[in-house]
Amino acid sequence: MESVRINLFSDTQTQPTPGMRQAMAEAEVGDEQHLLDPSVNRLCEEVAVCLGKDKA
Repeated sequence: MESVRINLFSDTQTQPTPGMRQAMAEAEVGDEQHLLDPSVNRLCEEVAVCLGKDKA
């Protein structure tokens, strides 16, 4: 197996793939301060389940 070196020293050393850029462009977004960001809401729900707590 050929080893591949990946530089994770800084986020300025890596570039998103076209698929990553497309996912970012198409992502649902909203104001997390008003509980309107679906990805933040899902994250909070999943963390609450993992910790056995009610969502904040």
